[in-house]
Amino acid sequence: MLTVYFHSPCFDGVASAVLAADFLQSKNGCKSARFEAVSYDLKSTWLSSILSPQAAVVDFLYHPAAQFWADHHATSFLTPHARADFEARKSSCLVYDAQAPSCAGLLWNHLSSAFGYRNYRFSPLVSAAEKTDSAAYESPKEAVFGDSPALRLNHSLAVGQDALLYSIHLAKLLLEKDIDRVLKEPKVSRRVKMAEQLIRKGVTRIQEAIRITIRGTAVFSVKGNDVIIPRYGAFLNAPDAPYSVGLVKDGQRAKITAMRNPWIEFTSIDLGTLFLRHGGGGHQRVASVVFGMQDADGAEVMLNAIVNEIESSAYKMCDGRRQTR
Repeated sequence: MLTVYFHSPCFDGVASAVLAADFLQSKNGCKSARFEAVSYDLKSTWLSSILSPQAAVVDFLYHPAAQFWADHHATSFLTPHARADFEARKSSCLVYDAQAPSCAGLLWNHLSSAFGYRNYRFSPLVSAAEKTDSAAYESPKEAVFGDSPALRLNHSLAVGQDALLYSIHLAKLLLEKDIDRVLKEPKVSRRVKMAEQLIRKGVTRIQEAIRITIRGTAVFSVKGNDVIIPRYGAFLNAPDAPYSVGLVKDGQRAKITAMRNPWIEFTSIDLGTLFLRHGGGGHQRVASVVFGMQDADGAEVMLNAIVNEIESSAYKMCDGRRQTR
């Protein structure tokens, strides 16, 4: 049976899984696909993990055993050997572009050009993934409180401790139904309503904790076990901040996420590479690192260290540009 491993909880990961499953089922004649949600908690053991015989991996780290793989993260290759393995295999079933706005969009274009595949039923799903993963929102307000069907589905992924299982449920539904019909599913609609309530509470929590550094970075440290802390929430209060860096503790773990303000025109430092040095990863404009309970106490120290490193790197970049003019 085909098994599709996908990044979760992430709307782009879900959309990519749906596209890959539909394509591979039609290409290989598979009658069914099994979804497996994966997160960066598996990073340390990923390359040594054993995948299912017919494995597809999308929007996640490269694995040599994957028969089909697609990703767009700058930190997709955990080791030089993994990168060399990818280069040596050279296959149309292995797709990588670190400049692609989303993995779903990357798949949408590649599968059409390489295989002539395009199921137009998924066009709204791909467009939504492009918007959410590239932060192509009109404003921080739309990013946090956006009420389009796709954005409401995206909000629902942040609810509860069973996010991985829910992501799988959502992928199964979207493989068979369009977004509007999926939103009406009882389990989904309940989570959407709950998410919208928790997001408003999370915004209030950020407002109470946020501070702006001398160089303009928006920084906060909050508990998130009983609310949803929206990724772009800091920019509601600090629209001119070039970066936001937030620490969220939920009782199970601590997570630091850094964001480049997508509503300001400037050249960002590579946050994904910076976070890779601290055990995390991501894109140039957004990155994160997760700490287990045993390391949670050191997260506050790491928060300040990352803020300092971001500001130092950004200052050097600006200074370098001035000197070359």
